[in-house]
Amino acid sequence: MDFHPGGEEELMRGVGKDATDLFNQVHAWVNFESLLQKCLVGRLRKNESSKVDLGVLLFGSKKSNTGAKQVPVLPGPTVAEDSKPKGRVPVPMDWFQKQDSVSVVYYTKVTCPEVEVRLVDDRDLSVYVRLGETDALLSHLSLEEEVSWPCTVSTNNDTGKIELQLVKKLPKLWARLGAECSDNGTMHSNMDVFAPFSEYSVAGVTPVTHNTKLLVLRRRDCAYRTVPIGHHVRVRSNIQGMAISRSYTPVVPALCPVFVPPEWQPDALCLMVKEYPAGALTPWLCSLCPGDTVELSGPEGSFSTKLLAEMTRLYLVAAGTGLTPMLTLIAWALGGRGCRSLKISLIFFNRDEKDRLWAEQLEKLDQENERFTVTHILSEASEEWVGRRGHIDKFLLQELLPDIYSDPTQFVCVCGPTAFTELTRKYVWLGLIN
Repeated sequence: MDFHPGGEEELMRGVGKDATDLFNQVHAWVNFESLLQKCLVGRLRKNESSKVDLGVLLFGSKKSNTGAKQVPVLPGPTVAEDSKPKGRVPVPMDWFQKQDSVSVVYYTKVTCPEVEVRLVDDRDLSVYVRLGETDALLSHLSLEEEVSWPCTVSTNNDTGKIELQLVKKLPKLWARLGAECSDNGTMHSNMDVFAPFSEYSVAGVTPVTHNTKLLVLRRRDCAYRTVPIGHHVRVRSNIQGMAISRSYTPVVPALCPVFVPPEWQPDALCLMVKEYPAGALTPWLCSLCPGDTVELSGPEGSFSTKLLAEMTRLYLVAAGTGLTPMLTLIAWALGGRGCRSLKISLIFFNRDEKDRLWAEQLEKLDQENERFTVTHILSEASEEWVGRRGHIDKFLLQELLPDIYSDPTQFVCVCGPTAFTELTRKYVWLGLIN
């Protein structure tokens, strides 16, 4: 129960009754037959001539002192009883499979788990799980059969559950997951495991506005490293003999499936970059083409979605590219892993209509999801603009964030240019004091 994303209350709804309909409402896509086949001991076969001994059914035949006829041993499950690595692995794990895929699950109990997955020669699978500021656990397996890259990695920031899904090259059921390697379950220094910077290849470039682009990046090796929600990475390059480094918050590929770039893959990392003609790094970033190389650091930051555990409304106040850290929050809050009752209000400041990032996607999300609203506020809008106009000020915040001073379940996130962020924080703080 500790690891169930819905909590104990959700599980108790199905106790003592047929929970099939309840399960299908939430997990209609799950192949439960594959999950249950590992639990199969055998099929009960009636024996009219003798009383069935449960111990015999479970553990095999045994001699009877009464001379009763022995019950034959029933066949075991179609998948090997247990191929989970044993020994030094302190983090519980499990696995299950379908005909064409295999999933490996780790239960870390680490808030906002960070993991790096590496695949060598289609079978050598290394999974590094960061367990603190200094240490990482290695799960190292030689898989039963070959798999394809990329893999899909899902993390639950609240429970610490990590799930990897790999596509089998040859569709069939495996007898076991594989064999553990000699260093499986060992602890390593984060400095030794996670390289400060890694090389990424530009997979695609998509225009967002007249001066902003979405870069789809993938590691040059068969590896993938997760970035916790609200964390950022550093991009570095040598520009005219000078080492330049800037921070960017990775974004989701799209807020609506129809807008996902065709180059995106589950192991991709997306950056939204606005070009500043006099900028040190952005002109170079926005000039990149598919196949070019970019160096990115690992994730940095301290934000945790646990801050939102008891919240009922999330206000996102953003200006310009300050929208980028809000996008992963929106996707998380409205997705299956977020709080299903949390309402999100985005207040988005820009200069004019053409500066609005993902305007069409935000409007579509506003229309289709009752828990999300967006308010665009422009400072230099055209005459045709029928929306709100103006700049950030305390009266505007009092109108758009009416309950934050009286309701402790309201949460505010702010991001934008430094002056905008500081001014917004000042107005919110003064309102709290008053």
